[in-house]
Amino acid sequence: MSVTKTGVASGTVSRATILRILIGLFLGYGYFNTMRGVFPQQMRSIAKEMDVPLERIGLPNSMFSASYGIGKFFTSLASDYVPCSEFHALGLMLSGVAVAALGFCPGFGALAVLWGLQGIVQAFGWPFVGRIVVTKLPAADRAKYWGLLSMACNVGNMLAPYGIVAAGAVGLSWRGSFIAAGVSAVVVSAIVWWLLCCGSAGALQSIETIPESSAAEGEDDLKKAKKHEDDSKPKMSSWAGSLAMLSLMGCNMLSFGSSKCIKEWAPVYLRNTGLASSELEVATLIFWSEVGGSAGAVAGGFVSSRLGGRHSLTCVLSALIASSSLGTLLWCCWASALDPARAAPMSFPVACALQALALAGVNGVRTLAGLHGAELAAFLGRRVGATNAWLEAVGQIGSVCAGQPLGALAAFAVSTLVAHSSFFIPPSSSGQTGLDSPIAGTTIIGVLTIASVIMVMLNVALLPQEALRLSHKAKVE
Repeated sequence: MSVTKTGVASGTVSRATILRILIGLFLGYGYFNTMRGVFPQQMRSIAKEMDVPLERIGLPNSMFSASYGIGKFFTSLASDYVPCSEFHALGLMLSGVAVAALGFCPGFGALAVLWGLQGIVQAFGWPFVGRIVVTKLPAADRAKYWGLLSMACNVGNMLAPYGIVAAGAVGLSWRGSFIAAGVSAVVVSAIVWWLLCCGSAGALQSIETIPESSAAEGEDDLKKAKKHEDDSKPKMSSWAGSLAMLSLMGCNMLSFGSSKCIKEWAPVYLRNTGLASSELEVATLIFWSEVGGSAGAVAGGFVSSRLGGRHSLTCVLSALIASSSLGTLLWCCWASALDPARAAPMSFPVACALQALALAGVNGVRTLAGLHGAELAAFLGRRVGATNAWLEAVGQIGSVCAGQPLGALAAFAVSTLVAHSSFFIPPSSSGQTGLDSPIAGTTIIGVLTIASVIMVMLNVALLPQEALRLSHKAKVE
């Protein structure tokens, strides 16, 4: 998520128009994420029908993340020059067409390629949403709108698992569920088009920046830096600034990858570790994960604001919540994998709470990354838009690693531990291999735990630079 230009002055846009735009953006961006979640929910069914091994089932997700990252980089740059509302609605329609086409794929290879191409049209989601928020809506309320629309991501993800459960209840196969989901997205895209491109919302497209007389109201950190040139020179060395940016990029990459892993591998590790005993319980666990993710996204911005813009400190607290929750899950799942007969089963409500806290912590870090990058870039005298475009691109590397590479790692762990079953697992469990092995799910949770601990360390390393930035910001204001 990036910050580019300032929004319009308060009073320029009526409340009815603002509400209409927010509904359109929330509905559109939320349904983008619903489309993004349909394939992960059917990974087990696809793998069994097409006889796909564990080390290959993550390939479509990696292809999706790679194309999504590339697409998001270019759509972030293109958002300065194209009509964002129209392209946002068009992207949702194309996403629906691509999802429906998945139901007609003859084999796993074609399905992987098509899901990879889905990432390109998915890139029409947030970049255009963010551009509309920071150029069309009052700057005084930008943070509120930003947090609200960020929550649409989690709401959209909540719909996917229940949609798949409903499709199964009416007798639809995984192919039929893809077709039904795609058709529904085309219908929603027409509603989004009407909300954003017609009437008062359509007339708003001519508004780009705030009037000169109101510039101070919505002035962002980059313009402040130019206005106060003498005071805005970076007070840290070039290499220290570069290290701070690298730390932020690493944190962003891990938060993107962890968020994607929790969402897309959850149907695998929730079932094979025994945290969920049915598809309905999987859907319920994912629902509460997204509730936690929504709360984390909103709370992250609120807490950072209450702490005076201390984004790194807020991210440290969020990452600690994630690492503690994931560490608890890892301990219980590993004990179960070692000896299912003796391990005490985790209660379902506790599993839901831990999943929710894990995604809340990860999303708390992820939500602040764009704003943190923008403010750090302005402090260092660098281009804010380009910095956030690179942050998004690097973040998608984490998403790529959360697909095929993570599946290969889980498969390696299964084969290694089964080969040394006398040392690691009892002989009674050594026959459990592949996608259904509890060792595979435990490995995935272990990787998530390690990533969250590294996020804590990276943000601790950013605390000195944050203190310097806040000191400079107070002097400028």
